[in-house]
Amino acid sequence: MNARGKTCARRHAGGYVLATALLSVAVLFVAASSFLCLTLSEDQIASSDRDMILALNAAEAGVQRAIQNIKGAATLTGLLGNLAQSTGSTSFPNGESYSFTIANDPAEATTPTTDTNGYLLITSVGRARNATRIIETVLFVPRLPGLPAAIYVPGAEGESTFAGTSFIVDGYDTDPVSETRTGGVTKLGVGAGSPAVRNTIYNALSNAERTRPVFDGTPGDYSGQPSLGLDSTLTSDTVQAMAGLYGQSAAPQNTVSLSAGGSLNVGGTHTYANGAGGGPTAANDQAWGTRTSPSVFKISGITLAEYHANNGVAAPTLNISGNFEGAGILILDGVYLNVSGDFRWEGIILVTGPKIGFSMGGGGHQKIFGAVLVNERASDRCRAAICDELILLGNPTIRYSQTAINNAARALGQRYTYWNERGA
Repeated sequence: MNARGKTCARRHAGGYVLATALLSVAVLFVAASSFLCLTLSEDQIASSDRDMILALNAAEAGVQRAIQNIKGAATLTGLLGNLAQSTGSTSFPNGESYSFTIANDPAEATTPTTDTNGYLLITSVGRARNATRIIETVLFVPRLPGLPAAIYVPGAEGESTFAGTSFIVDGYDTDPVSETRTGGVTKLGVGAGSPAVRNTIYNALSNAERTRPVFDGTPGDYSGQPSLGLDSTLTSDTVQAMAGLYGQSAAPQNTVSLSAGGSLNVGGTHTYANGAGGGPTAANDQAWGTRTSPSVFKISGITLAEYHANNGVAAPTLNISGNFEGAGILILDGVYLNVSGDFRWEGIILVTGPKIGFSMGGGGHQKIFGAVLVNERASDRCRAAICDELILLGNPTIRYSQTAINNAARALGQRYTYWNERGA
């Protein structure tokens, strides 16, 4: 090859090298750009995911704030009609925020500010930068119905035994802490679901008991005193249904079934000062619930079907003695309650079923703040004192307390029946 040919070959080789180098640079540029884009996309995705999580956390905080408003409301209907309680919003220093609304559930859409079934719809919107998450949930809030008296006897019978004039059944609202009247609501001392039951209770009172306000409260059906009257606010069936519904909130350790004719004897010491962890299956000295930690307790015995199959069947008995304190809702379904010794309960005692009764007294000092319901489901026609529906001996006091009743309702808790999370 001559010199000119060699020069041309070198020129062509240099061109190839340049083209190859440029192509390599282009490939590297594309790869780097792709990597950079991928990195940026991953960062953006991670940032978006982070914002979505923060927005969801904010929405959940809104739900919890709504629940606190619900717990603090005197009535659900009152809450729904009060924008200050049914709506709210909060912004956090790091930029997240939430807003919530509490509305009546869709089943009651035609009455948006009147609740009758205890179901509420909570909608909470959480935001974090450009992310928005929405939580929609339906919350069931068990509420205790209005109780008409300090002692209410809505059932088939009200056979009673009273001794002396030292016992007090007071329908005036009383604060359980100071044990003084609040000046608030006033109820009957004793309410009866039928004229027959009312008359039976009245006939069991002595002349002294009829004239002295052992039953105090709103004027009754006997010229003011005693405060004993007819009231059909709650039927026997309603009270029985309450026992079933509220009993579902009792923890397993607070639930006991007794056989016919059996008994559960609770003695010794069970006081607030020792804690709130006592119960029918707990071998300790703690109270059966306290003001700050009320509980639901359910003791089950014979059923109405068992009574109809054999009307000679004997209801089991819960005997409470010693130094006993408790708070919340105590339910005895088909079980007789016998209380003596030093006893204090804040909340509701509900005794229902066949051949049941409520007996209090016979030594010590017994105090109840709240209400007692005694709901005999059978017509046993038993006049032996041991199977009377209502027995008050000695100096027990049963005082109506709306504060104690509202506090007891806290033991029922709330539960979600629907939960949905979505974007804006």
